[in-house]
Amino acid sequence: MVNRIESPAFEAKTSFWVPQFILHRTQPWANLIPMTMDGYPSGMKGGSPEHRLYCACFALFLSFFASRPLDGMQKETFIYIKQMEEYGQKFTITILQPLLQAIMNLRDTSSGSKTE
Repeated sequence: MVNRIESPAFEAKTSFWVPQFILHRTQPWANLIPMTMDGYPSGMKGGSPEHRLYCACFALFLSFFASRPLDGMQKETFIYIKQMEEYGQKFTITILQPLLQAIMNLRDTSSGSKTE
């Protein structure tokens, strides 16, 4: 049914809500990352930057728990936090800060610069 609705904003929302609240119980988390990130460009096309960045946030958490390499995740997290700052999404930044700190601690870069 979702595939029949041609609305990028709706696609961004379903790309966030369906993996986060429904599929994460039955699918390996690594398999949900591409579906979640499908909402990122859809949110831009559909004028839903809020859900675009929610998709990015949830994909970062999925990536962390699916054991993706931390160096790439740290760079991605900084990129998405900067975008969230531009859109004034303080709540989403607050959610990502502990993840970023955990990544930096595991990489032993927490005392270094923020852009490593």
